[in-house]
Amino acid sequence: MHGDPVRLSPQILREAYASRRFPVPVTVLDVRAAWLKIEGKDGYSIDIGATDATLRPAAQRMLDRLAARTPIAGPVADAQADAVLFALAMTVGDYHGETTIGRPVADYLVAQYGLTGAIDMLLDALKIHVHADYDRQAQRRLHRFSTHVEGPVRGSWRGPIVGGEAALREHLAAASEADWQACVDRIEAALPALHPTRQPIPALLLPDVPQLSNALVRRLSAEPDVPETLHWMLLTATDPDAIAVAGRIRPNSYGREFWGMSRMVATVLRERGSAAFDVLERGAAADEAGDALAAIGTPDAVAALAKVASGSKGALARLSLSLDRWPLAGMVALSRLVAAGGKDAGLLTPSLTRLLRAHTAHVDGLRPWLDAPAQAVIDKLLALLAGPAEVASAEELPGVLAAPPWLAARQKRAAALTLEPLELAAVECWDEAKRKQAKTPDQWEVKRLAAASKDTMTLIDGLGFDASKKYYGPLGEAAAKAIRHGDAPAFVAAWRAMIDARKRERYFWYWLRAEYLTLLPAAVAVDIWNAVAGEHSTAGVTLLMATFGLPALPGLIATVRNKPTENFGYALNYGAVECAPIAARAFAKLKTLRDDGRAWLLKFPEHAACGLIAPSLGKPGEARDCAGAALRLLQANGHEALLIDVASRYADDAVPQAVRAVLDESPLDRFPTKRSKLPEFWQPRGWRRPVLKNGKALPDDALDHLGQMLTFPTGEGVYVGIDVVKDACTAESLADFAWDCFNAWLDAGAPGKEGWALTALGLFGNDDTARKLTPLIRTWPGESAHARAATGLDVLASIGSDVALMLLNGIAQKVKFRALQDRAREKIDAIAEARGLSSEELEDRLAPDLGLDEQGTMLLDFGPRAFRVGFDETLKPYVRETGADGVAGARLADLPKPKKTDDPVKGKEAVERFKVLKKDARTIASQQVARLEVAMCGRRRWTPEVFRTFLAEHPLVRHLVQRLVWGVYEVDDGGNFGGTLQACFRVAEDGTAATADDDAFTLPEGATIRIGVPHALEIAPADAAAFGQVFADYELLQPFAQLGRDVYRLTDDERNGRQLERWKGVKVPTGRVLGLVNKGWRRGQVEDAGCIWYFTKPLGAGKVIELSLDPGIFVGAVDMNPDQQLGALQAGSPSNWGSIREPDALSTLDDISASELIRDLEGMRE
Repeated sequence: MHGDPVRLSPQILREAYASRRFPVPVTVLDVRAAWLKIEGKDGYSIDIGATDATLRPAAQRMLDRLAARTPIAGPVADAQADAVLFALAMTVGDYHGETTIGRPVADYLVAQYGLTGAIDMLLDALKIHVHADYDRQAQRRLHRFSTHVEGPVRGSWRGPIVGGEAALREHLAAASEADWQACVDRIEAALPALHPTRQPIPALLLPDVPQLSNALVRRLSAEPDVPETLHWMLLTATDPDAIAVAGRIRPNSYGREFWGMSRMVATVLRERGSAAFDVLERGAAADEAGDALAAIGTPDAVAALAKVASGSKGALARLSLSLDRWPLAGMVALSRLVAAGGKDAGLLTPSLTRLLRAHTAHVDGLRPWLDAPAQAVIDKLLALLAGPAEVASAEELPGVLAAPPWLAARQKRAAALTLEPLELAAVECWDEAKRKQAKTPDQWEVKRLAAASKDTMTLIDGLGFDASKKYYGPLGEAAAKAIRHGDAPAFVAAWRAMIDARKRERYFWYWLRAEYLTLLPAAVAVDIWNAVAGEHSTAGVTLLMATFGLPALPGLIATVRNKPTENFGYALNYGAVECAPIAARAFAKLKTLRDDGRAWLLKFPEHAACGLIAPSLGKPGEARDCAGAALRLLQANGHEALLIDVASRYADDAVPQAVRAVLDESPLDRFPTKRSKLPEFWQPRGWRRPVLKNGKALPDDALDHLGQMLTFPTGEGVYVGIDVVKDACTAESLADFAWDCFNAWLDAGAPGKEGWALTALGLFGNDDTARKLTPLIRTWPGESAHARAATGLDVLASIGSDVALMLLNGIAQKVKFRALQDRAREKIDAIAEARGLSSEELEDRLAPDLGLDEQGTMLLDFGPRAFRVGFDETLKPYVRETGADGVAGARLADLPKPKKTDDPVKGKEAVERFKVLKKDARTIASQQVARLEVAMCGRRRWTPEVFRTFLAEHPLVRHLVQRLVWGVYEVDDGGNFGGTLQACFRVAEDGTAATADDDAFTLPEGATIRIGVPHALEIAPADAAAFGQVFADYELLQPFAQLGRDVYRLTDDERNGRQLERWKGVKVPTGRVLGLVNKGWRRGQVEDAGCIWYFTKPLGAGKVIELSLDPGIFVGAVDMNPDQQLGALQAGSPSNWGSIREPDALSTLDDISASELIRDLEGMRE
């Protein structure tokens, strides 16, 4: 493309506002015709009595003129009334964001007064504030007028130029030079007299006078209270400083920012071409601004899109569109970004590789625009595309890659048998406590069922004969009659007719509320249930099955078959042959149901065998694969004899032998009969290849075979060929390959059906993989990718290294998405349970040593020079240069750069080691500091052995341990909480224990002896002063307030109550409330509209403290409510919904918990 690289679509040209460069045709109507367009318009309900006295006569005349019949010549001019009318016109908006009478009023004013007079009317109207008060009784808005302007015009969520303003801009664009200049002069003269928030509106009508907008931004931005409407000057300001100022201002009076307003974005793109980038860059993540940037073919525009591409699928699609349109600009932009690094560098690499593959011939011509790092990135990728210098031969490859079993002729297997499942009586197997719980509805259901039990019409309303539809007339009466007479077939007929009637409505939606059937006689209810179950989504199944049991099993099976992903859990209490294939598929194919499928198969092995032997020997396909996997699961769990016994029940003697063949199938032959085609993003020839341990890379065919293995289902575990590959290849090369595959998957939009590209990181990933993946996991829920984030947690658990588990635990401790945090906690708890530990005990073992020596230091060797690493009270590393004599020099905040005299190889390795150390220390520091502080506040204790191993002698944690006072406790119950403080000590630099007098201290031993961090309430004042002096002498700062910690107590009245109201009604910034998560608090459940109305803090033993908030915090827009009013505090057990229903007396709080609670809340006042 020659000239400015911009593509202006017809939509952009259509949406752009008019200017004198790009005018649109306008028609000046006669006065009467213009006025007639205003008559009949709705939206001007006026409260004359509440209007300012000075404006009341004009407002009344305006109403009279609107109500009167229009004279032949049109209404006579009335400047005051028409200014009030225009003020109203700019305020009254419709659902679509347009002002309902704005454009007709503007056209009338031009017809009545001429363009200059219309501008005068606009300026006068901007001096009138229109208040819109909602009249609940009349269910409409009443408008009143005031000469006291309080803020901007709020007529439309679509911005300040709609309707009347847009019409005046069009008239100005088409005006004669003389008229236009006269209007400019009027606006320039009148601007200073307008309220600051309204001064931008007239300036926005003059795009051809950018100096006016530039000056306005400079003048108003210097004011103490900068008007929010200055943001819209992005439309007309051209000075870079003015654009920067306007871009930083956030408007609160409209639904979106500038970058989300399609007409504004289209206007700057048409007016400025590629120079619009300066305005659009900051809003690249917005759909409208992103679309405009995709129309600009410069490297900067492509880079702006690339930087936000990971934010949403729409943003990724816009980047892809931009790269398709502007491939050469894309190569320049992406190579620069990849060279710069960052969390999205990997995501962008597949796109850059794709461009290089398609446009290799243009690379040399682009080099003048590339710096050295960008050229290095391109050269590296070109080398990957060219292929490795040496690849492994077929003889050197492991067999599964040289001759994949799925491509070979399958070993001869007995022909498919045509069998039917064996019959076996269904059984019911409930845990009685759970059954009792299932038969006990919550309070809300109890009230609804009680009302329905007393009135048949209320009952059929609950069953779908909606009261708001008048029970569907005769259909409802028929259903009620059937219930009264116990006629199940008649009710089913009426119910199906009701469903047919619902389907004829515009929106069909229906859930069968099965709990209402429990109010009917058992025989009637079961007949109805078994007839209609499974035809629609269903609720109340647990109560119904707990009530009626096995007779209702046919309906349950139909329900499960209809939507197994939603309903399979209901089948876990019932052994039935019909459930076996569903359970087998859940186990083998459905990740979210795998545990439930496994549980059912192992709970009902005989029913599983009776239902699965037939499909396992049937024709090839998914059913056979799933059945075989389920039978082998039973075999692995001790049921082989049962399987052979069930097989022997068939008359055909070939069945047991065939079942034996299924059970004995080689793990390498356990691949799906039907294999999916590798996806489009699978382009491994441009990725870093796996390398055999002999140093040779895998050839192209082997890469595809490896990819095919990754797609295999994992119901029976990971395909054994993966382990063969891991044994044959270097771990680092596999991790690199998996990371490149993962990024290609992200670049393709992260398709869910190809999720194996993510889980492959758990198979091949290493510590570096975990470090790079964790920031993505933390952000994905905010990008509507919670399921992907949850899988990411599984990946961290699968990697399983100390660093990976540390990062997983970090998410469990703190992340802004409650559901993700809860899921991470579940993973940590599961790992802890598998190791026979509590979650707290597991956390003790999750602190990695980061490669430090036994003294908790690290020597960084530069050759002639060396530096030894130390840590401060926040675990931030520093270095001291160490001479040949071992004497440490001055403390340095960072590692110096290697000199020319240093060993280049050693220097580079040392710099990289320190870089990784800083990153890992930053990740772990907050976890470990918070862990010890929480242990202090929660009165957690350790045995002396555990204390020495995982705290005092740990290479990293020891740096925190040595800055705290520790206590010896005597516990009565042998537990790890509470106890009585016996003595205090500290840990010296050499790892020995010492008293406050710096004398040696011997840790006592014994079954009841524990070590803990004593709280300030426990430490005697004399001990606190003595240890404080020791720390001061050694210049040791504490990682958190211990000795000087503020302490508080409840009053007697407060202890006797159930709610603590010290802070009730206190307003605090929302940010301070969010900061409570750093003190062990957790966000409450996200409720209606994505809002959180309470925070909780765990107390142990299933109890929590709860703080209510008003108006609440919106998860997706935490700054929507900048302040929160605190409510009462209460303690107790949370309900199923998360919040406390029945608070305990505050006397149940121990002194330390009470003090910490008060301290947390008092901290928000500051």
